[in-house]
Amino acid sequence: MSENNYFGENTDITGSAEQAALTPDAPAKKSHVLQRTIIISLAIVAAAILVTVVCRLFFFNSALDTDFFGNSKATVWHYTEANESTADEATDYDYNLTFDNGRLTVDVGTMQITGSYTIKHITEDDAAVIKDGDSKIGTSMMVIENTIKFDGRYTYDVSGNIFTGKTMTLQNLSNEKKVFEFDSDAAEMPKIEQNGDFKKDEKLIGNWEYVDELGSINYEFTDDGYFTRTDKLVDTIQTVNGTYTCKDGIFNYTMDFGGPNVISRRYEFKDDNLIIYEAVPDYDSGLVRVLPYTFQKK
Repeated sequence: MSENNYFGENTDITGSAEQAALTPDAPAKKSHVLQRTIIISLAIVAAAILVTVVCRLFFFNSALDTDFFGNSKATVWHYTEANESTADEATDYDYNLTFDNGRLTVDVGTMQITGSYTIKHITEDDAAVIKDGDSKIGTSMMVIENTIKFDGRYTYDVSGNIFTGKTMTLQNLSNEKKVFEFDSDAAEMPKIEQNGDFKKDEKLIGNWEYVDELGSINYEFTDDGYFTRTDKLVDTIQTVNGTYTCKDGIFNYTMDFGGPNVISRRYEFKDDNLIIYEAVPDYDSGLVRVLPYTFQKK
């Protein structure tokens, strides 16, 4: 059925109605296509993320753990050393090494030593001071400094994953016999508790510091019988903590290194200063000398 409109044009009413009825379906089809595209894209992204996570968990063996974005994060490696000096007193020393952004913290007993590490590829300059160095150019190397025990240049090998447990072997590049075997199970460090025999000296309580051109030594004695000693040098920090007690101008402090160890220091006060008689090794003679160190209260 047709009729002339106001301008004399012929209009097919039936056709217009059919067209109007069909028009809403066009955007709906486009919407379904868009939704399918988004779903497929999300599925691809999810699969890529899953593959990345699986690869990092099972196949990506690095000395340092990484976060979701592949950035290195604080990583703890555990090392156990057996002291077999005597069969009756065999002691295991547990070390936790925390690698974090170039800073290496070594915990053993109630002692902590902070040094540094770098991971790099062996260059020609490095090879000059390494046995058979030329054959190792380009190999990954870990350099550890200012931790005393673990200092050196090492190649490293990491195996395992977070589910089965990871292990790391450090092989010293200058000494083939110097090898460290680590696992990823961090040890719980011991704590020293007061045993009830604490006798304090009110004048000793507080923070005391000695400073010279090499660095500083800081003692903190608390009112309830705990102490912390912190030695700060240019490239390293060493901290010891535990308990202490005083008697007749001597303080005995207990710390842990493969078991509780008691160390005695004589002390006295002069004016407002604390004098502590420290045992200092004489490397020329091989003997230990006892020298007075003057501490000022902070």
